[in-house]
Amino acid sequence: MSLSETGEQTAFQTYYKPQSEEYLEDFRTVVDRLFTKTDERMGWYEPWMAWIVTSHDLCKTILADTRLTPDFMKWKFAPPEQAEADKNDFERMLDNALFRLDKEAHRRVRKLASKAFSMRMTEQIESQIKDVVVNAFDKLADKEFFNVADTLSVDIPRGSMSRLVGIPPEKEAIFHKLGWAMVRYNGIATTGEDREELLRAALEGVAMLQDVIQRRRDMPDKGDDFIGLLLTAQEGDDRLNDWEILGIVAAMIAAGSDTAGDMHPTLLYALLSNPEQFDKLKANPDLANNAITEILRYEAFGKTGLHRFALEDVEFEGITVKKGEQIIIAAQAGGLDPAQWDRPLELDIERNLNGNIVFGVGAHVCAGLFLARIQARLMLEEFGKRFPNAELAEPPTRDPAHYNARHITKLLVKTNI
Repeated sequence: MSLSETGEQTAFQTYYKPQSEEYLEDFRTVVDRLFTKTDERMGWYEPWMAWIVTSHDLCKTILADTRLTPDFMKWKFAPPEQAEADKNDFERMLDNALFRLDKEAHRRVRKLASKAFSMRMTEQIESQIKDVVVNAFDKLADKEFFNVADTLSVDIPRGSMSRLVGIPPEKEAIFHKLGWAMVRYNGIATTGEDREELLRAALEGVAMLQDVIQRRRDMPDKGDDFIGLLLTAQEGDDRLNDWEILGIVAAMIAAGSDTAGDMHPTLLYALLSNPEQFDKLKANPDLANNAITEILRYEAFGKTGLHRFALEDVEFEGITVKKGEQIIIAAQAGGLDPAQWDRPLELDIERNLNGNIVFGVGAHVCAGLFLARIQARLMLEEFGKRFPNAELAEPPTRDPAHYNARHITKLLVKTNI
């Protein structure tokens, strides 16, 4: 059980402290201590009022369990549900986001939208955003040093998402604020005051997206890009409405902007800290996709994880999770589980990664996976070409107050050009 009968901390609670300074700087040591010192893989974490799951197999089991939902509003501590008439447009957009939909609605929307996530669309998007990546590196062409966190980590995700949806460059900042609000508004530690501030920033972005969708809908030829395919998606008489299209874009924003912003410094930090792996990648660029997944397993930037909320009482590992309680699936811990991975504390970009849960699994696999991978691969290819002899100038600086990530605020690279 998670709590001893005497009220003392369990071994899980003793060893797994995701908000500690040690976890911020060296999460692998914290996770390895849990795996070597105790066989407990699930425990209660009071600061987040949640059960945390750390084993790879249990993470996969819970991700596939339909008695749990990613819908934040099913949490017993969620703010009260508003009447439909009282909701603003940002809240309606969130209601239609893929991570809020029930099983049947999620399946229907993903099926209708499937062409927008096809391999052909992936190739089209790659051609659309390649110059975004090139332009981001052009700004660094003559730099002896640069901070990844305020250059590549901003310019590439912001430009890529804007290009995908059709936002002009002069309005990218508005779009960026919407992305920030998307991932924070229903955060487990977000206060009512925080929500009001985030809402003000988000509504302008939602209005901008609504205008984009309406203008595209009014065009005789909707086009065959991402938005065009969503507008023309059809099965029989069934089509996506504007709110459902906004909900799909919302899921993309969450993965393609905020998450991608943490991904770029993480990838470069891992490679520059392991130069032999960087050399392998430069020698064989086809390893890029495997390298991205392996780095995100090895140098995961999450502090929390994937959130699920119990729709009924459920039992895992002899622990009863009651209806309305939260489970946090700590995939970053599962990625280091020695029961799943040989030499889990080593980075190996040639590793066989079958069965990994880096981007989720099943029906709720990350909707923005393809966009995140494209961004990351193009960034790594361009970095290797531009700065083949780059090295870290100093250890990274991380934000201890960040709500859900081991967020890097400064990663200074010496280009050696």
